[in-house]
Amino acid sequence: MAEWQDIASAPRERCAALLYYANSILKDVNGQDVTQAALTQYPLRAQCWKHSLAVWDGEAWIDGDTGHDVIEDWTLPEDRPTHWLPLPTPPETNA
Repeated sequence: MAEWQDIASAPRERCAALLYYANSILKDVNGQDVTQAALTQYPLRAQCWKHSLAVWDGEAWIDGDTGHDVIEDWTLPEDRPTHWLPLPTPPETNA
């Protein structure tokens, strides 16, 4: 199984990966900081909030949900991904 790697070691050829944001300040749907109480109450949800599926298109990491570059010029350092994990090969299906 693959291990998490520092974002600086991410490949420069096209690939899909799971990104992790270790320093991200989590926000709720209203843009408010998520409280420590909420993180304690929902620890698995907190872990999900710090991940995103993205595609390296040869020039930038593109968020799988929004289609936007995850590292824009205006992106704060704490909102940038810190680690990446390659996606496994999809399972074979009998079509």
